[in-house]
Amino acid sequence: GWRENNVDLILKHFGKSKVSISIEAGPSGGQFSKSQSYYLLKDLFKYTITKKFEFVQFRKPSEDGKSSFAVAERLYRKTDDGRLFKDKIYVSLHSEDGQTWVVNEIKSIR
Repeated sequence: GWRENNVDLILKHFGKSKVSISIEAGPSGGQFSKSQSYYLLKDLFKYTITKKFEFVQFRKPSEDGKSSFAVAERLYRKTDDGRLFKDKIYVSLHSEDGQTWVVNEIKSIR
């Protein structure tokens, strides 16, 4: 979804709970429902062009089997001035029903 700037591919991994989102060159941060996240990510992709998005680290599920996370490296260009930026995207997952993994948090780290 990130590589293609496709919000729908990202949102299919959201669950019923709100997701914490804080992304560089995006929203200032907060807890967002799936529908709010759609517009937030749509705006992000309107103002940035993802040049690279690659997961570089995966954490095995926690001992209780209810949480995990992954880290991706992102290279993006701002559409307003063409500047190129690099950050890491932290994606936290939790088990919604004991079987299905859903996104709990998306955060950029510089």
